[in-house]
Amino acid sequence: MSAQPDPVSSEPPEVLARGPWRLDQVKASWRTEEFEPSAKHTQAADAAIDGLRERGSPSHDGVAARLVDFRADADGIAIELQPLRWALRLVAGDASRSIAAGEEDKVTPDEEHDEFAWWPREIDDWPPEAGEALPRMARWLGE
Repeated sequence: MSAQPDPVSSEPPEVLARGPWRLDQVKASWRTEEFEPSAKHTQAADAAIDGLRERGSPSHDGVAARLVDFRADADGIAIELQPLRWALRLVAGDASRSIAAGEEDKVTPDEEHDEFAWWPREIDDWPPEAGEALPRMARWLGE
């Protein structure tokens, strides 16, 4: 199955997988149908977006990816993804198996963020603005 293009772009999204794989060992396929959450989760996502808007935070909704399945072996990893509403990531206790997804170098600063940067894969090479807590958490999550 080939990667499905993002509805906004004609190019398929890039995938960043954490693990011991080289880029050429990561294969992604996309389901064509978007994930359909329960009415309860849809209402919770709507409420979360409204809450952000009320606080004056960026409150745009978009597309994220849901991990449907994966297979890892000595040759690499193959992941099957499905488009889903980004706001479902905000539903407490259930992110609908979502993962972060986006298009490479197409990040747009907003009212809350005035710039962005890609940091090295190796945590020890992160810039000083990472502070102490963020690298500690990254190492803990990577265990």
